Amino acid sequence: MRQTFLEYVAKDLDRKFGHNLSRIVVVFPNKRAALFMNEYLARMADRPIWSPRYTTISDLFRHHASLEVADPIKLVCDLYHSFVEVTGTDETLDHFYGWGQLLLADFDDIDKNMADPHKVFANLKDLHELDNTDYLSDEQKEILKRFFSNFTDDHDTELKKRFMNLWARFGEIYDRFNTLLAQQGLAYEGRIYREVATNEQLSFEYDKYIFVGFNVLQRAEQQLFRHLQGMDKALFYWDYDRYYLQGNEAGHYIHQYIQQFPNELTDTDGELYNQFGKYKRITYIAATTENAQARYVTEWLRENHRIADGRKTAIVLCDESLLQAVIHSLPPEVEKVNVTTGFPLAQSPAASLVDMMVKVQTPCLLTCFKELNDPRYMSVNGIFTCYDKPMEVFDYNALKDDPLIEVDTIGLKGSPTNVFKSFTPPQKGAGTMLQGDDVAAQLAGILAKKHLI
Repeated sequence: MRQTFLEYVAKDLDRKFGHNLSRIVVVFPNKRAALFMNEYLARMADRPIWSPRYTTISDLFRHHASLEVADPIKLVCDLYHSFVEVTGTDETLDHFYGWGQLLLADFDDIDKNMADPHKVFANLKDLHELDNTDYLSDEQKEILKRFFSNFTDDHDTELKKRFMNLWARFGEIYDRFNTLLAQQGLAYEGRIYREVATNEQLSFEYDKYIFVGFNVLQRAEQQLFRHLQGMDKALFYWDYDRYYLQGNEAGHYIHQYIQQFPNELTDTDGELYNQFGKYKRITYIAATTENAQARYVTEWLRENHRIADGRKTAIVLCDESLLQAVIHSLPPEVEKVNVTTGFPLAQSPAASLVDMMVKVQTPCLLTCFKELNDPRYMSVNGIFTCYDKPMEVFDYNALKDDPLIEVDTIGLKGSPTNVFKSFTPPQKGAGTMLQGDDVAAQLAGILAKKHLI
């Protein structure tokens, strides 16, 4: 069976560093690959080894930054405050929130690519100012109308003026936003990337930083790579296919990266970087619905012993919302499931319960099983602790003057239940043991007497 890319990397690390990898950091684009890398290293070792430290490129930047990444909701709220302060607008937060996320993403991209935000926004403003069509003749405007249905002679509308004015203020918003975050010791991820990439005095405590499996790099990431490369602390393992290096446009960037940061792997056997050149078997299955496709997973896994291959068999979902349907469609022979995608919280039973509680009309009744919580006895220390704490009792006198509570709904007046009669349920009689060869006939006779059959 052919080796995977990570197996090649693990063998090369073992050849270069031996069994002591404690002074090495392996950096991945994401967290998932670390599990497999550790397994491959352990499989090759004939004795206990010191495992390297695993991290992601994002965590590496965060570890060396002086600021912390703020919560996404807080970032948008602080951006809104900066926006209002600079523009003086009366736009509400709920209207701002949607495109505030887009603006935050733009700030993030600008910083990760080490661009000057003031020049970027100035250039964009200048480009939009070119929308003015005064230099066009009537004949040229008429030609444009034939091609662009939304083209009009009046481009100097109030909306455009407001839009241009907003573009002119984005630089101020950017500065005010970052200042506000810095005062709190916070930042967004792009700002963290810029801070670390521009810090020439940065120190790295490990001997080697191994970058594995990267593809497209931001400018800040390239700067960090060069910084570590200049300190002789970086090694690079690129995951690509030879097909992309043969004049393919899709391989433009990976070709540049390999020249700047040489690859530690050499494709001596012709297998590692020649996956596109191998025969592929592709089968299209027609289905009326996407759920029908999900249900087909059971049959597909049982074909050609795909279940026996374990986690080497992958099910890739084009629509993550089908995750639940696929999981429920897995055959019982599947013992372990390796889920690589995030499970949407909105599809969980807890979210359904919250959604129901928010939307249900009140008053309503919610019940739960006793198995929901195991009863336990309080500890002696807990009893004394609770005894000393003040306890506020919400009785009739405390609630009757509350403006949100109607007096008629408190106590017996608010209960629509009237008890007409109470009785003790009859005791169950003793059971009857049926014996003999005609047990079925005896049982049928008893049930007939009770008019149950």
